[in-house]
Amino acid sequence: MPSSFITGPFTFQISYSEAALVRCLADFVKLHRWRLVITIYENDALGWVSNTNLLLEDALRANGSKIEYHAIFQPQNSLSDWEKTVEAELRQMMQYESTVYIVLQSSEGLALSLFKKALELNLISPRYTWICSNDITDLFNSTLPPTFIANNMQGVIGIKSYINESAEYKDFSSKFQKMFISDYGKNDENFYNPGVYAVRAYDALHAISLASNESKMKNTSLAEALSLVNFQGLSGTIVPTNHTINNMEMKLSYYEIFGIVGRNSANLGFWHDDFGFNPDMKNISSLYKLPGNQPSGLRPLKVGIPAKPVWKNFVNVNTTINCISAVDNSAVTGFCVDVFIEALNFLKYNVSYHFFAYTTERNSSCKVTKYNDLVNLVNSQEVDLVVGDVTILASRSKNVSFTQPFLTSEIVMLVPTENTHIGWLSVKPFSRNLWICIVCILFCYIFLVWLLERDDGEADEDFDGPIWMQIAASVWILSNSIFLKIDQGVGSYHTKIVLLWWFLLVQVLLSSFTASLSSILVTEKLPLSVNNLKIGCSAESFVYDYLKSTLNYKTENLVKIDTADEFTYAFDRKIITAAYLELPYLRVFLSEHKNYAVNGESRTLGGFGFVFPDGSPLRDDFSKAILRLHENGRIMALQRKWFNVSLSSSPYPVKPNKTKSLGLQNFEYLFIIFTGFAILTTLHKFIHKWWTSQTNHTEL
Repeated sequence: MPSSFITGPFTFQISYSEAALVRCLADFVKLHRWRLVITIYENDALGWVSNTNLLLEDALRANGSKIEYHAIFQPQNSLSDWEKTVEAELRQMMQYESTVYIVLQSSEGLALSLFKKALELNLISPRYTWICSNDITDLFNSTLPPTFIANNMQGVIGIKSYINESAEYKDFSSKFQKMFISDYGKNDENFYNPGVYAVRAYDALHAISLASNESKMKNTSLAEALSLVNFQGLSGTIVPTNHTINNMEMKLSYYEIFGIVGRNSANLGFWHDDFGFNPDMKNISSLYKLPGNQPSGLRPLKVGIPAKPVWKNFVNVNTTINCISAVDNSAVTGFCVDVFIEALNFLKYNVSYHFFAYTTERNSSCKVTKYNDLVNLVNSQEVDLVVGDVTILASRSKNVSFTQPFLTSEIVMLVPTENTHIGWLSVKPFSRNLWICIVCILFCYIFLVWLLERDDGEADEDFDGPIWMQIAASVWILSNSIFLKIDQGVGSYHTKIVLLWWFLLVQVLLSSFTASLSSILVTEKLPLSVNNLKIGCSAESFVYDYLKSTLNYKTENLVKIDTADEFTYAFDRKIITAAYLELPYLRVFLSEHKNYAVNGESRTLGGFGFVFPDGSPLRDDFSKAILRLHENGRIMALQRKWFNVSLSSSPYPVKPNKTKSLGLQNFEYLFIIFTGFAILTTLHKFIHKWWTSQTNHTEL
């Protein structure tokens, strides 16, 4: 039993150090870069092995690994159907990712049933790694027949306390075998070599003998003499520590690592508490005579992907998919898939995987209809991870873990841009009809000025010239009047009154034009009104719920879009006036469609990441790989491969709630009044002139 379980001041124990064994196992796992392991042990009444399992769990965690599952067997005599129990536990182990099985403690009965059933379930193969500690390896030399080991335990790795085969040990071994055959008879199979426990039993008797002699010589108690014993035993240096006669507590532990090949064991190397593994430690793949790298310690990962995503640049499955289908790895393409494959290349161990495509279609009969369902497959252990354009959200991170984002993400509003050229912005304050009316009134005032000035004796001399010169003089007088130069070049006081009406009308029009243009320029910067829009969003993403809960959009204002092409269709048919997209989707959309741009502020999200089970060490490895892909520019290269537009180069959009131009109805009464007074002033001159001529004629 392990050394830390001894209790009582008068009780001594000779045993191995479970702390040293745990350090050796943890270093072996670290050496092979296994991130997940499964421990197997047969429980005992005092729970000693459970403590060893806890120590191993802490040691593995310190190295960045994790015990994925504990396969715990109760003592054989407490179960009615031992074989059935063993098979059920092995099948349960097969559901987990890890293919590294560490057997911490086992009786002979469990060992026989365990490896026999494991072979039947194809768990004894190069894909799986079995590691046995002293409790099992000691059986190799005693009760486990060599034929059983050869037939059922090929490739199993053993870790046993190293015993130096000195002359004293060889003498002990020879006597041990003779006595064993004498007591139990000779068998066709030779498995009479003394194991570590037999050697330690011999050392224990040797320690008692030495202590007994010492106590008689110094007249002390046997317990006191045992606490002082110190000698070189067959199993190594025997040093008492805390009532434990132990040769391993003082950094003296020495383990041999070997593998089963045929009927023999092949040495792989050694581990020492001070120096770790020897430099020429062999790869465990040599047990199966396999070329290449060491086993990854993981079964092929079941990778979930969206089968029919809205944006195929991220994940695209080039085959027919039902609700769920296993697809060939070569049939899956896209930006996210490229990032996943690139990240695998940065891992320090081999990982095999198979893609399983899940249909994410709204209104389908499949259980996965949106990305939240896809994420939940990881929590339910239906898949090992999810690869795709999955946004990192707090609500999704409750039961799963995301890697570092491989693509940043924001949610932005997309609107169509205006086709009208920006150069015509200066005429937008007035409507077309109003501009036509203003031009007509201008000609009217030119005609009135010309009519009043052409027969006036005090008029400018230009009115004595040809008709085009008279018209030019009239235009000049109207222009000067805008700047209050009403007297310049004007002969008739009636003309001055008409120019006064013209001046007042122009000032009103100029003020209105300035105010309207300012309003247009200001409102171009204002956000769109929530209540006046029909907003499109992807049906399978989280955006629909986000718009309702966070941005307070009403349900009747939201339109679900199932495919990327439907966005342009909905814009063209005025089904939607704007759409909310995540930034990566926007890049794809703008690279394929013109006359669209971004409106308003963006809202930062967590980005796109891969989904792993909560606490998975693989997630940390993938996160580090993604960071390296960012640092070496590979992520940017993949972005250039799949996206061809930059958001910063997008044109400004035209807002659906743009300010309306001022129309003729806004000035019709003003035009009638001012122009009417100008006409009346002109008529007054000619009526007054006619009346004067009539009066003078009567007097004559």
